[in-house]
Amino acid sequence: MPLRPSKKPKRTLPSSRSAKPTPKANQGSPSLSRTFFLGPFLALLVLLALNSSLIDLPNLIVSTPAYLLSLVTPAPTLWELSASPKGGLGLFTTSNSSVEAGTLLLSEEPLIIRSTSSKAGNMDELNKEVKALVDKLGKKEKEWFYELMEGDGDEGGEGDLTRVQAAFLPRTRRERGIVQTNGVMVREGWMGVFRWFSRINHSCRPNALYVYRPSSNKILVHSLIPLPPNTEILVSYVVDPFLPTSARQTELLRRYNFLCTCPRCSNALVSDKRSKEVKRLKLEAAGFDLKEGEKWRIGGKEAKSKLERMLELMDLEGIRAGRGEVAEDLARVGWGIGNLYFTSHWASKASQWFGEELGKDSEEALSMGRMAMARDSSGPSTAQAERLGWQRRSVEEWEDLCG
Repeated sequence: MPLRPSKKPKRTLPSSRSAKPTPKANQGSPSLSRTFFLGPFLALLVLLALNSSLIDLPNLIVSTPAYLLSLVTPAPTLWELSASPKGGLGLFTTSNSSVEAGTLLLSEEPLIIRSTSSKAGNMDELNKEVKALVDKLGKKEKEWFYELMEGDGDEGGEGDLTRVQAAFLPRTRRERGIVQTNGVMVREGWMGVFRWFSRINHSCRPNALYVYRPSSNKILVHSLIPLPPNTEILVSYVVDPFLPTSARQTELLRRYNFLCTCPRCSNALVSDKRSKEVKRLKLEAAGFDLKEGEKWRIGGKEAKSKLERMLELMDLEGIRAGRGEVAEDLARVGWGIGNLYFTSHWASKASQWFGEELGKDSEEALSMGRMAMARDSSGPSTAQAERLGWQRRSVEEWEDLCG
């Protein structure tokens, strides 16, 4: 604001020591002959299936052992690249796919990743720095990189360029323009450019959410809502979804050179009023975590009311990202007042929503799942709560968190 496989039982092979009739003189063993000829032939079929579209794959799968199926079964495709009504290209769910909320749509490593704190003294040096990164790519990766939308390479400049216009740019400036137009902050101080993720368009009311995982160096995209066939996959380029419309538009225009016309931006008067209330409620609800006598201190009933109102407003705005965090705060309230049922209910919701936003295997979803299963009469223990970071915070800390 992104299952450990069980051990498989050992497979018992059939015994090969069963008695066999001795073949007559000058007569080869039929079973040995079939094995000799069919073994290499089946292996050849599998190799061809992996590298050729001429093999009848369904028929091959029927006669292939289960442990080889993963080699010849293609992964299901949930999306395709197509023309977007927003202009250019975008990713859409396929005509035969119906996607549930929380589905992993994309898992992808960056083509290039670079630090935003460059040591380049001027634009020419920065151009060369980016060009050096692109030069390290393989032939295929370079093709993917140059297929991306090209900008003029200057933040707040003339915007996206046609291929004809881009052809007249200095080569190093062209690379910087592609990075500037398609780059996304993967973590603080680092930007990545992706073959497929960089194709996903923006909406202030997104239907998908992305998260970068440094441990695997991959960006993951999960659906926030059920997506019917032929639906464009949209994420938000703006980190804070509850900024005023004017602030979001300014950021998008400066960074990506376009004006958003999503339902929220088209109804700015109503949307901004709700967004302002959400930010106020978030700040006020934080008062529950303060000590007695501290500024903004509120009780559990009041905190519960404010957080539930936040969820209502987010629903009205069509904002699904961030619901896991609000549900976690509600579970925190339950823990604070010693209500086990309330804690478990909202911890379960938080686990579900974090799973849809960040992945069911995310630490956030797993931690809240464990909290939801707390069953002793005293409620979650202090140790359990501390593992979730549920320590009391000072007024200054809450001011920094809530902004």
